[in-house]
Amino acid sequence: MSTPPPIPERIGKYTISAVLGRGSMGTVYKGFDPHIHRPVAIKTIHRELLGDSGAADSVAARFRNEAKAVGRIQHPGVVAIYDFGEDGDVTFIAMEFVDGRTLDDILAVPQMLSEANVLAVMDQLLEALSVAHAQGVWHRDIKPANLIVTRQGQVKLTDFGIARLEDANLTQVSSMIGTPAYMAPEQFIGQGIDHRADLFACGVLLYRMLTGRRAFTGATQEVMYKILNEHPPAPGHLAIVAVGLERSWHQWGARHSRHRAPSAGLPVVQGQSRPPGLPHHGPRPRRRRALSAGGRPRDRSRRGPRAPAGPGGSGAARRRRRALLLLLQHRRLPALLRAFSHPAQDRLVATAPPPPRRAADRADPLRA
Repeated sequence: MSTPPPIPERIGKYTISAVLGRGSMGTVYKGFDPHIHRPVAIKTIHRELLGDSGAADSVAARFRNEAKAVGRIQHPGVVAIYDFGEDGDVTFIAMEFVDGRTLDDILAVPQMLSEANVLAVMDQLLEALSVAHAQGVWHRDIKPANLIVTRQGQVKLTDFGIARLEDANLTQVSSMIGTPAYMAPEQFIGQGIDHRADLFACGVLLYRMLTGRRAFTGATQEVMYKILNEHPPAPGHLAIVAVGLERSWHQWGARHSRHRAPSAGLPVVQGQSRPPGLPHHGPRPRRRRALSAGGRPRDRSRRGPRAPAGPGGSGAARRRRRALLLLLQHRRLPALLRAFSHPAQDRLVATAPPPPRRAADRADPLRA
């Protein structure tokens, strides 16, 4: 087992006091800015660990470009970047020091997160991503290890597609960019990648917080096959999940980017974007009110009571109207006769013409 390299006393103008994390390509140190008198986190890349000079130059260029992009983002949910520089063979970024734990450490505890905490994490993450996307920055590596939760419960997003430092499950520089279990299908294919790849990772993250399980597991090739060809079990089959949150998982975790939510600006649950409450079913849609000819809602209170149905009920009246319509439109008298012939009291009976009335009958009104 090789011993870790000693902690440098200084990187650039920053004094180094501790190691915050190590990875295959670099180290994150806790430092101090002597000019502004504030603690900082120094993320470094060691060029000699990258092999050939072409790979080292490529990583350094991406390191610099991402540092410039994140430097334009002004949002409390994004870890701020203060400085970029080189010190000998070390390329470094000085960034905001956040005192907290990663979401990966929090999810390692067997106890599940409450529904209110899941909403709080996703709401803050999506708000930060919406600001980053507005600046043309795509994170491409959303995962629990890149989310830091402070003691006050604030969620901060870090590592915008730059150095992969935390653990051995990360991809190498020369291969696909990102962490396989949280990568969108288009990232594996290398076509049509845009900001919606971050939304797919948000869906996978939501799945893990709701169920306590990873949506896609296995070796890199197995994970890639599952993401491209399979759907994980619905969260509601593994845990008690609110309807709105499960709908959000299906909306963000869609295999094709055109079926996902169009932006990170949409609320976690439609109609509600903030904790603590979450109904299992959304409110019933309101029925449209009928409009009068002038465009105003009809006043239904002015309608009088309905006339009671007479002998034979309303069915007989409907049959008469239908027969009359047939007569007027098609002039089919047999249809009219058939429509009237159903009830016994409406049956047409051919009778002889009545006999002429006598003079005595005409004189008596009671017999008229």
